[in-house]
Amino acid sequence: MIFSNCKILSPEGELISRCDERKIKWYLDRGIAEQVSKDPPTIKLKFAPKGNKGANQPHILFGKPNICVICGTDEELTKHHIVPYSYMRYFNAILRSDCIKDILPLCNNCHESYEQIAYNRQYQLLLDRGFDYVAYWKPLTKAIVNASALLKYNNLPLKRKKALINLLTKYLGRTPSNEDIVDLGSTKLSSREEYRTPAKTLLEMDKDHAKIAEDWRQYFIDTAEPKYMPHWWTVERDLSDSWVPAYWAD
Repeated sequence: MIFSNCKILSPEGELISRCDERKIKWYLDRGIAEQVSKDPPTIKLKFAPKGNKGANQPHILFGKPNICVICGTDEELTKHHIVPYSYMRYFNAILRSDCIKDILPLCNNCHESYEQIAYNRQYQLLLDRGFDYVAYWKPLTKAIVNASALLKYNNLPLKRKKALINLLTKYLGRTPSNEDIVDLGSTKLSSREEYRTPAKTLLEMDKDHAKIAEDWRQYFIDTAEPKYMPHWWTVERDLSDSWVPAYWAD
């Protein structure tokens, strides 16, 4: 079972949230809640929470399934972000919180099959907007590899060393200094300040992040053809009544 769907009740007995068993234990160990049921694990808070707007959220009211939403098996489940986390992490708090509904179970087989299909979509989304992500970063990637070779191998043949320096000269537009070689050769592309992931690149180009999230949901439906989606899940969303946990506020 990948989602415990444990219940948290307000002091008045209203369902206000769901969590896993570790969170239940956290409340009980601190004496700020009492256990009122063990199946499913349910606690009642001894204090008034700051807000209970989350009580009307469908994934809280009904909980999440514990079967693969594509094929229906309950074995070897993993949590899948229908809206990829690489995008979700940059959304504002309202949209990020709404995407909690899009974290659902897939079995390992379905997950692997879908990811193989969906992986290249991040690049296609940029190509659709006229930006070739791979071509854009290719020169810097090559420069890093060439500089790294100069740093790593002290006994390079002179001809090879000159060839690498010439390639760096072409990239920089000037003869590389020792500092240039160290700067390029000692860092990975992903750790460089100027680097942007495909997701971040797209989100900087297209500010309609809610539409991007919606498109990912529709892509999942069209591509994976899931047969066991929870009844409360939808592609289109009204964010006006979204619940944002206090610790997620921007």
